[in-house]
Amino acid sequence: MNITTKRIAAATSLAAASLLAAVVPASADPVDASGLTCDGQTYECVANLDFGDGNWTASWGAGVMHVDDLAQQRSPVGVTKVTCDGDTWTCTANLDFGDGGWTAEWGAWIAHEDKDEDAREAPVDVYELTCDGDEGKCVAKLDFGDGRWAAEWSARIKHS
Repeated sequence: MNITTKRIAAATSLAAASLLAAVVPASADPVDASGLTCDGQTYECVANLDFGDGNWTASWGAGVMHVDDLAQQRSPVGVTKVTCDGDTWTCTANLDFGDGGWTAEWGAWIAHEDKDEDAREAPVDVYELTCDGDEGKCVAKLDFGDGRWAAEWSARIKHS
């Protein structure tokens, strides 16, 4: 990539960010996420965001796999609430651990999408979401097949 191409790419990225900032209303607080689904065909998890017209989503890449025994995981803890923030491009899960100040945070693509279900592949619902500070991962158990499918992604586990 030559210097001109780099400058064009940087200007395009800046223009896209400026356009997004102009279109997306600023919000100082993250918004609640619900309807978490993961898709083994696209290796992506998507959460519906409680924002605006209801067509906002957060999505992130996740490894989707069949697990022989989910109980073999170290010691993940439950998640009490998931929020996503379009200003910081992150989703945060409040963890049911210790004094309640522990969270897991991961980068997510925040987008406004057409709610036409036929336009997407066939994501499946998540019935349990846990995060593990020892592993630095969150795992979503998927309501699919024999019940032993899961989506996993890296997350920053921190205490605030």
